[in-house]
Amino acid sequence: MYDLNPKLYDSIGNLTLLPESVNKSASNRSWEEKLLYYKHLAEQDPDTLQELSIKAQKSGITLNKNTISMLQSSNYNSHILPILQVENQDWNKQIVEDRAVRILEIVWNRIIAWLQ
Repeated sequence: MYDLNPKLYDSIGNLTLLPESVNKSASNRSWEEKLLYYKHLAEQDPDTLQELSIKAQKSGITLNKNTISMLQSSNYNSHILPILQVENQDWNKQIVEDRAVRILEIVWNRIIAWLQ
């Protein structure tokens, strides 16, 4: 995706607001691995967390325990929920572009009153 359009990499639709330490940890991982980490950011149920661990093992992904602890101790995690809805899809050009449009719509709708 980024080879065909390098501008997508730094576009607003491809960015996710994360605490700096979490962002560094997630940075260059595969989408499947990032999604498992993001789920830990939003999830508190121990049974679901155990299921995530099993899913990672079955996929051949070793989740870093320090990263998991950091994710689970983060605040303001609800912003990650829309990204989790992309679970059964690849992170692709269309998702990034659609997400960029939606984020910009939200921002515009919030700031337009300040500009008038």
